[in-house]
Amino acid sequence: MKPLYLRLSLLLVLSVCLNPSSAQTKIKFSEPYETSSGIILNPGDTLIFGFPSDTFRKAFKYIYISDNEKLFTSAATNRKAVIKHFRRETIDGKEVIIAVIPPQPEVALFNVHIEINKALESGEIFSTKSQFIGSKGNWFDNEPLLYFIKVFEKDPQNYAREFLYRYNHETFTRFKDDEFEINKIVNSTILDIEKSIDSLSFTTTYTVGIKIDLNEYDFNRRAFPFLLTEAVTVLDATWNTHAPSKVYMVITNAKLFSGLEMNEDRAKNFIQKRKDRYGNVDRTVYAKVNFILEEKVSSFQATDGSIKEALTAKATSLEFYGNKNFISDDLGIVAVTEK
Repeated sequence: MKPLYLRLSLLLVLSVCLNPSSAQTKIKFSEPYETSSGIILNPGDTLIFGFPSDTFRKAFKYIYISDNEKLFTSAATNRKAVIKHFRRETIDGKEVIIAVIPPQPEVALFNVHIEINKALESGEIFSTKSQFIGSKGNWFDNEPLLYFIKVFEKDPQNYAREFLYRYNHETFTRFKDDEFEINKIVNSTILDIEKSIDSLSFTTTYTVGIKIDLNEYDFNRRAFPFLLTEAVTVLDATWNTHAPSKVYMVITNAKLFSGLEMNEDRAKNFIQKRKDRYGNVDRTVYAKVNFILEEKVSSFQATDGSIKEALTAKATSLEFYGNKNFISDDLGIVAVTEK
C-alpha cells in the first residue's frame, strides 16, 4: 500500500491535469507598469479608493483582501493607499495585473489585492496621476468652491471643529485630546476656510456633479430630452462618505439645456445596453456642470413652498457620463454647450 501522502500528491497532480483552469502562476515584480488607460504606475505611487461597483451587495468587484474574499466595507472610500508591488497572474489563460498594497486600518488586516485595470475602469480605485481623483471630486477646477460648499450655510467659527472631524479625520483623531494643539489647529482651519471662500471668483469656471433622468428618444430632434430644473441638487458623492447637508444650485439659464443629442443607431444601442431582463430601461445619467458663479448665496422657493438657500450660477456646458463615478462607459463623454 502506498503511503497516504503519496496518494494525496498523485490526486492533486491529477486534479490539476484534468482541470487546467485551476492552474495559475503568480510572479511578483517591481518595475513600472503602464495600465490599459495609459497611466504609468510604480511601487510607491498613491491610489485612492473609489466606490464599490457592486451596488447591490455594496462590495468591490476588483479589490480583494485575500485570493477570493472581496472587500465589502465602504469605509475604504476616499482612503489613500501606497502601492507595495505588482503581481502578474495567469488565470484561465489570461494575464491579470494585481497591485498589492499594505494592510489598511479599519479596512483590512492583511495585504489588499487590486485588479488594477478593471478597478481603474470601474472607478473602484483612482490614481493620483489620472484626470479623476475619486469621489471627493478633485475634478473641481478650483479648491475655494469645494471649501465653500463644505461649509455651506455654516459659520466657519463654529463649524471648524466639525469640519476637521469630517474632512481631516486623521488629524482630528490624533490631536482631539490635546486642547492646546487642537485649539491651534481649529484656529488655523478657520483662517484657511475664510481665506479660501474670500478668494471665490465670479469669472472662474467651476464644476459640480448632478444626476439627470432622460426622457424617451425624440426622433425629430434626434436627442433624448431632459428637464434641467432651475434648482438642482449637487451630488453628495462629490464630497465624501460624510456628506454635508443637501446643497442646491440655481442654474439661471437651465432652459438652454434640454436635450442630449445622439443619432438613432447610437441611441438604440444605448437603450439596449441599459435594459434589464424585464425590459426596464435605466435612463439615469450623470453630468458635470461647468458654470460661472453669479451669486454665492441666494434664496429660491422649493416645490413644497419652502424657502431654501442655494448657489446661483450660469452654466456654460454639461458633460454627460454613464455612471456616478463620472467614468466614461456606455455613454462616453458627451458635451452639451450653451446655445
